[in-house]
Parts: sequence; structure tokens; C-alpha cells
Amino acid sequence: AEALSSLRAVLSSAGLSPPPPAELAGRLGVDRELLNDLLNLLLEQAEIVRVTPEIFVTRDSEARARETVRRIASAGATAPGDFREALGLTRKYLIPLLEHMDRAGVTRRTPAGRVLGERA
Repeated sequence: AEALSSLRAVLSSAGLSPPPPAELAGRLGVDRELLNDLLNLLLEQAEIVRVTPEIFVTRDSEARARETVRRIASAGATAPGDFREALGLTRKYLIPLLEHMDRAGVTRRTPAGRVLGERA
């Protein structure tokens, strides 16, 4: 229970730039297997969202990012740099997040940039 609340706190404060699972496990003092169980529990409870196999963010962080991405993309085809500036992310986190938004239908990647997707 203590590890679970610590995990919630770390992910909450990390926003859209969470530490990778290996670092999370170290910070919490748990092994990867237990960390995976905790992450799966939070996923089942819809408290967190899996952006990639290595990036987990809170549902709140993802919802705020989704709103920002939607607002920016609604102005027309948008380059990654514009999203990066608005979200304050490095490319390491930005590109997986944008790909996540594409999969979710919030955005759609076009040659000119990202535009609103069918589920925006």
C-alpha cells in the first residue's frame, strides 16, 4: 500500500515526463515485478495511462495534455515544435505522446503536420 501511494505521488509530480520503470522501481525500493503489478493495478483502475511500454502518466496529466493538443491542432496542421513549446516537453516524451494522441484519434499525422483527428 505504501509503495502504491508513493508510485501515485511520483507519477503525479512527474506530469508528462515520468521516470522510466527501472528508475521508478529503484525510487520506490521495489523490484520490477512488483512495480509492474502496481502499474497494472493503476491501469485497471484507470488512474494512469500507458503512453508507451516505458511511459506511464496519470489520467489527469494525459487529459490536460489532450486538451492542449486539441486546442493547438484545431488551428490547423501543427508541427511537433509547436506542441513541444506548449507542453514543455523534450522530444523524448513529446513524440511518444503525439503518437499516443494519434492512436487515440485526438490528432492525425499528415505531411503538413498534425491535425484534429476523428475523435477529437
